[in-house]
Parts: sequence; C-alpha cells; structure tokens
Amino acid sequence: MLTKEQIRDRVRVHQVTLTASTSDLSGDAAANQKDCDVDDGTIFSAGMTVKIKDDTPQEEFNEVASVDGDTVTMVNNLENTYTTAENGVVCICTDIFDDVVPERKIRHIVYIGIMGDGTSRTAEILKDEEAAGSQTMKFDNIPVPPADTESVPEDWHFDIENPFLNLEGGTNLTAIASDGAPELTIIYWDTPEI
Repeated sequence: MLTKEQIRDRVRVHQVTLTASTSDLSGDAAANQKDCDVDDGTIFSAGMTVKIKDDTPQEEFNEVASVDGDTVTMVNNLENTYTTAENGVVCICTDIFDDVVPERKIRHIVYIGIMGDGTSRTAEILKDEEAAGSQTMKFDNIPVPPADTESVPEDWHFDIENPFLNLEGGTNLTAIASDGAPELTIIYWDTPEI
C-alpha cells in the first residue's frame, strides 16, 4: 500500500480537447455485417473507437478496422440496423490517454473536469475495455456549461487517496462531445508495476 506522500509523488494532470467529429450515414447500415457507408470517410482511420446511432434508442460502439473511400468497415458486426431515414450517424470517440494503461498497472482517476468552449453541450465518458470495440458507459449526458467547468461525477470532492474510477492494464477512457471542442482535464496516478 502506498503512503499519501508516495501517492502525491505519482499524481499527474492530463488534458485533452474533445473534438466532436461525426459523419452522417449515406446509406442504411444493416445488422450482422461490418460496413457503414458515410458522407465523409476521410475523418476515420483504422483503430478509432466509434459510436453508431440514429434517432431510435439503439446505439453501439465499435472499432474501425479499415476505411475504403466512404465505406468504414468495423472490427465487429453491427448488432442493430441504422438508417438514413432515422438520421444515422457514426461519431468518433476521442481517446483520453495516448496509450492504454500499461499491463500490470492500475490507473486511479481522482478528478475529471470538462471546461465549456462558449456553447452549451453534453459529453459522454466511456471505459474502453481490452476487447476491440467493447466500451462501458461511465458518465452519460454530462451537461457542459458554456463558460464553466463541470466536475465528473457531479459534486465530486477531489481526494487523491480515494479514486472514483480505476482503469486496469490494457484499458483507456474515451469521450464524445455533442458539439464543439470542450477541454477535458484528468488528475490521476498509476500504481507501480505489480
């Protein structure tokens, strides 16, 4: 077990801009296959985590396997059908950290703040699991005020000894902004290798 002083020495601050990047579907994307035809394939690249959704309550996360023109091929088959009639879109998830947490370490998250960029919007934060295209929603529909910082979870009191979220080796956090480019700040510390 680390002492409070040892934890303080390990604390890091990380910042990232959440860029809202989406492309409308240019054709229906059927369930049980991997392709999504989009209006703008140039914004996608292999390895990106994406959210596929439309105006129905269904949505899912996947990983881009490849891009050929405006056809985005996923790693996993789609679970649902998404249609242009229901305003289907593919949204890019922003990786919070450049790399996944190293194996045999745990990343302890003690603070997340999202700073507005002049317009009200919402954000989502997900845990990107080790399995390709597998995400777990951690914080959904976070209201981000135009010129203030929203703490996540709401009313959280910073405490380095009591993290509210732990990331195991091989995982990461991803986020989606509904619009614009809000700034996300995370305060965390990693355990020494186990």
